[in-house]
Amino acid sequence: MNLFASIVTVATLAVASTATAQATLKVGDDAPAIAAGTWIKGSPVTEFESGRVYVMEFWATWCGPCIRGIPHLTELQAKYKDDGLTVIGMAVWQQENTQAGRENKVRDFVEKQGDKMNYTVAVDDDSTMAKTWMAAAGRNGIPAAFIIGKTGKIEWIGHPARMDDALAKAMGGSGAAAPAPEKKPDAPKVLKVGDPAPPIKVGAWVKGKPVDRFEKGKIYVMEFWATWCGPCIVGIPHLTELQKEYKDKGVTIVGTAIWQREETQENRQSTVTEFVEKQGDKMDYTIAVDADRTMSDTWMRPAGRNGIPSAFIVGKTGKIEWMGHPGRMDSALEQIVAGTFDRQKYAEQEARERAWSTDHRRAATAISAATRDGDGGRAMTLVDDLVKAYPDQPLAQQLKYRTMLQFATTADAVSGYGARIAKINWDDAMFLNSISWWTVDDPVAVHRNLEQATAWAERADALTDHKDAQIIDTLARCWWERGDTEKAIDLQRKAVEHASPTMKSSIQSTLNHYLDQVSKG
Repeated sequence: MNLFASIVTVATLAVASTATAQATLKVGDDAPAIAAGTWIKGSPVTEFESGRVYVMEFWATWCGPCIRGIPHLTELQAKYKDDGLTVIGMAVWQQENTQAGRENKVRDFVEKQGDKMNYTVAVDDDSTMAKTWMAAAGRNGIPAAFIIGKTGKIEWIGHPARMDDALAKAMGGSGAAAPAPEKKPDAPKVLKVGDPAPPIKVGAWVKGKPVDRFEKGKIYVMEFWATWCGPCIVGIPHLTELQKEYKDKGVTIVGTAIWQREETQENRQSTVTEFVEKQGDKMDYTIAVDADRTMSDTWMRPAGRNGIPSAFIVGKTGKIEWMGHPGRMDSALEQIVAGTFDRQKYAEQEARERAWSTDHRRAATAISAATRDGDGGRAMTLVDDLVKAYPDQPLAQQLKYRTMLQFATTADAVSGYGARIAKINWDDAMFLNSISWWTVDDPVAVHRNLEQATAWAERADALTDHKDAQIIDTLARCWWERGDTEKAIDLQRKAVEHASPTMKSSIQSTLNHYLDQVSKG
C-alpha cells in the first residue's frame, strides 16, 4: 500500500551518493568476502570465481529508485549470462526489525516481481555486507553497485543505472581494472547559487537552435533529464508551457539528456532523438544529449545534484540564480524574469536545505542501525537531536514519531507528540497519511492509538477529496484494526476503484485478504 509512507523518513538514503573521503575500499582493491544472510533467488554465491564477472548491487524493497532499476539489471543479466556474468541484488537496510521479518519481506517482494527480477537475490541480515562493502567504499545511498572483474578485483563503483559502459569493458577485458575514461574538462569542486554557470558542452543538439554560450541579458533554464526517467517525462508538458510563456521575455529552456543507459554515444543520441520526435509539440523546447558525462560532471556532480529531473536557472549576468526540481521553479523563474528575485536569500535557504539533507541522511542511517540493534535509548537520543536542530522539518517530526511508536516509555507520550505534529501539519494529507499508516501497520509499534490514527486518515481523505487510493487504503486499515470489518471492506473497495494501474494489484490483494478473513469467521 503506502510505498510513500514506508520510505519517506529514509528517502534520502535512496539517492545515489558519491564516495566520501573516509572510503577505504576503492577500485582496484580485492573484492570483500560475500557474507549474505539468506539467498532468496538463484544459486548462492560464496566466492568470486576466477574468469567470471559479478555485479554486486545493493538495494531495498522500500527504495523507489532501486525498484525502477530492476528491469535494467534483468536486461544486463540476460545480455551477459552466457559470457560469465552474475548479477547479485543484495538487500540492505531493510526496515523490518527481525531477521525473519527482513527475509520474508524480501522473499515476498521478489516473488511478486517474477521474471521482471531475473537475477540472483540475497538479504544482508546482520549488516555485514553493508559494512564491508557500502560503508567501506563510502557509499551511503542506494541503489549502488560494484563490478567485480575476472581477477576478483573491483573494477567500478557507482549507481547501477550508469554502469553499462564499465560492465561492457569488464566483460570484454582481461580482468584488470577498467581503463580510465577520457579526460574531461575540470569540474569545480563545488557549484552553488551565485557562481558563474559552467560552459555548455553537449554531444549533440536534437531539437531547437544550439546554445553554445550564455548571452548577457538573457535567461536560461538548464534542465537535466533522461528518456528512462518517469518523473522527467511527466514534467515535459510543464517545461513546454514555461517556454511558451517566457519565449518573448528572453528565456531559453534547454533539456539535456544525461545518464542514458545505452552503451555508445551514437546509441544514446539515437534513443533521445527518437524519443523527442515521438513527443512532437508536447516537448517544444531545446533538447541536447550530453557528451558522454561532460555536462553531468560539470553541472550536476559539483552542485551535489544526485537525481533527475534537476534544473538550474542562469540569470542575465551568466550566474546561477536557482537550482532544484523543475516542478518547483515557477515562482523563482517569474521573479528572475521580473528582476525581483533575491538570490542571496535563496542561496541561504538552499544552504540550509543542503545541510538538512546531509544531517537527515546521517541521522536516519544511525537511527535505523540503533533500531536494528534494539538500542532504544540511542535511537531516541539521535532523533531528539535531529528534531532539536530542525524543529520545523516535517520529516524530522515523522521520524521522531515513528521511533517513539517503538521506544517511547508511555502511550501518552506517543499520542501527545502525534497530536502536536498532526496539528502543525493539519493541511498536509501525505504527512497525516504517513503517521496514521505507521500507527496501524508498524509490526513493532508498542503504543498504538487507533482512534487518533483514524482521525488523521479521515482528515487526509477529506483533503484529497476521497479519491487518493493510498489514503483510502490507510483509512480502511484503521477500521480493520478497530474491528469494523464491514466499513474496512467498503473503503478498500473504493481504494481499488481509485488505484492507479501500478498500485491496483497491491490494493486488490489487501481487499482479498479482508474478504478471506471475514469468510473464515
